[in-house]
Amino acid sequence: EPMPPHERRIIHMTLRDDQDVYTESTGEGKRRKVRIIPKK
Repeated sequence: EPMPPHERRIIHMTLRDDQDVYTESTGEGKRRKVRIIPKK
């Protein structure tokens, strides 16, 4: 589901030190989403 920038930032900041996952934003403009990806 598309998210505004401030909500994506909250997710990125919350999970940045997590040893099991990493995050990335995908899409363009107002259709950007956050992906939470397991680390291998």
